[in-house]
Amino acid sequence: MASIEDSKKHSAPIRAECFLLCDQAQAENGKLYILGGGWDQLTPQTIPVYHTAAIALKMVMPGRTAMETVAIRIDIFDSEGRPIGEPVVRGNIKGSPVGEFPDGSIDLAPDAAIYLAFTVGLDIQQAGRYGLRLIANGDVVAETQFTVIAPPVEDEPTATDG
Repeated sequence: MASIEDSKKHSAPIRAECFLLCDQAQAENGKLYILGGGWDQLTPQTIPVYHTAAIALKMVMPGRTAMETVAIRIDIFDSEGRPIGEPVVRGNIKGSPVGEFPDGSIDLAPDAAIYLAFTVGLDIQQAGRYGLRLIANGDVVAETQFTVIAPPVEDEPTATDG
């Protein structure tokens, strides 16, 4: 039977423990501060609409990965899963493993958590189902979806004879 140490030697994937669409988010001191978190419906007054939102993210990087630069991006996608436009977030992050490790023992390093908050603009052209996809080093790590509901159509005023 493999020990915990043996299993840590094999590179575990990067994972997201939180990937939340919200009204506002802030990452400070190893915590996420979230307002209006977890929404999945947007009912704008008009469509198309440009909506400012936030994404709260807690990403966990396994020991060795925590010392490497990781390319991340967040794409917006349509109901068919196709990306729409440019990524709403794109950049590189690097964790920092906890503690000092003698030569050759970095594989035993504990996971490193990274807390991030992004303000993003969602450029929505029509009502429908959309989603956000977190990609790290080319791998899909997390997704969340939301629905944009068409605003009610107001009746046109009618002329009356008078």
